[in-house]
Amino acid sequence: MRALITIILLGGLATARPVSAQAQTPPRPAPATPASTPVAADNEALQRKVAAQRKELDAQRKRLDALVKNQADRENRARKVDKQVKHLAEAREADELAKLQKLQAGTSKRFKPSFRLFGFADFNFIKRFPMKDDQFGRLILSDAASFYMLSANLYAVSQITRRLSTMMELRFTYQPHGDADGFEVHLKNGDNITVIDGPTFNRVDRTFTSKVSGQSATEAGVVIERLHFDYQVADWLKFTVGRFLTPYGIWNIDHGSPVVLSATTPYLQRSQIVPSSQTGILISGRYFLTDQLRLDYGVTLTNGRGPMDAVQDVDDHFAYGLRLRLLYESRKFKIAAGAYGYYGRLKDQKGNLVVDMMTGEALSSFDTIEEKDEFIYSVDLLVEAYRFRLQGEYAYRYTRYRSPSVPFGDDVANLATGTSGDGLPVNYYTHGGYLMLSYTVPLRLWGAVRRLTPFVGYEYHQARDVEPATTIWRAGLNFRPLPALVFKGQWEGLYSDVLGDVHKMTLQMAVAF
Repeated sequence: MRALITIILLGGLATARPVSAQAQTPPRPAPATPASTPVAADNEALQRKVAAQRKELDAQRKRLDALVKNQADRENRARKVDKQVKHLAEAREADELAKLQKLQAGTSKRFKPSFRLFGFADFNFIKRFPMKDDQFGRLILSDAASFYMLSANLYAVSQITRRLSTMMELRFTYQPHGDADGFEVHLKNGDNITVIDGPTFNRVDRTFTSKVSGQSATEAGVVIERLHFDYQVADWLKFTVGRFLTPYGIWNIDHGSPVVLSATTPYLQRSQIVPSSQTGILISGRYFLTDQLRLDYGVTLTNGRGPMDAVQDVDDHFAYGLRLRLLYESRKFKIAAGAYGYYGRLKDQKGNLVVDMMTGEALSSFDTIEEKDEFIYSVDLLVEAYRFRLQGEYAYRYTRYRSPSVPFGDDVANLATGTSGDGLPVNYYTHGGYLMLSYTVPLRLWGAVRRLTPFVGYEYHQARDVEPATTIWRAGLNFRPLPALVFKGQWEGLYSDVLGDVHKMTLQMAVAF
């Protein structure tokens, strides 16, 4: 036991000695940490990066400040420009208003009346080619080549005030001098030729010799196409009184030879299905529905047709008409559609003076020579696009006699006299129309642009419902070297059971002056 305790004590002493010795040894300085050098380098790099970013932020802030300043400058300039534009608009409006007020206040002082003379004429060459087997047609239509002058129109226009004006159109023509009327009918029986009663041939001679000068002259025709006074209230209202062109169709309004394409006039115009001119009152105007769409209208109250309708109506029945036309027009496209309706009564009468031999009293009486109603309508269409032009018209007239008559289309109607076998007048209708298509080719000639316009057309006309219809085909060229000069060349084929088949060549030179 004693030995065990001794061993334990000796072990404890051995263990305690080194500890005390270690405690007495002075501590050495701790070696430097190996990681301290890289951390300093990272700090310096981070500081440089932060400085660069701060520099970039400063640069961006300067650019942003510059952009804000530029935007503010632009806004200020825009405000100044808007203010200037507003001032200019206000100044222009004030200037226009002042001009308008000045014009309204001093119209009579500033307006100067005007007067103009202008017109047109045409020179023609014509050659007809009737069929050899159509002997009747050869009597009516000469096949001789000929130069002729159809007419010369003169316009006189006077602007009396700003609202009041007058216009006159006169047509001068050599006809009817030289016109042939009628032909004799011969019956041949072997060598015997008998002249039967029929139309007597007559050549109109309007030549006379002056007793004073001894010079010869020719009485020709002067036609007053129109003579009217206009009072323009506004765009939507104008009053026209006098002799005016009937506001229907296209050709009747623009009928001058330098304006129309073809060298000949449509049959519906020649046959006067609708009267070309009327004497009375025309109320017209136009409404602008939009910037490109407008409506034209016209209301006519006239003498209608009659034996002397240009100057007087022989009864108390006026003729009434209504014109409507819708027009759409843009820079590259134009379309117009119109219509005209007409009703009138045509009457002619003979006056008698009856004297009572017993009392000496004189009484007047009138015998009706002719009395009939006319119901007329016409439609027209005009389309212009891409240098193409399509125009067409159609007119219809129904004639109804007010005395006992035969309905139109009756088989017993006499075509020559227009009466039935009982001598009663026959009601009938007349209609016709045409279509014309053209294309304008601009040509660069002689240092300017000239216009060459080829055209083709078709026409249909029936004078009476019981008569055969006439059809016409035409084709030609229209060349305008100058605005006031036009040359035309045209070939026309007419096909009719009455006149036979006739081909015709027409050359024309039309001049405006």
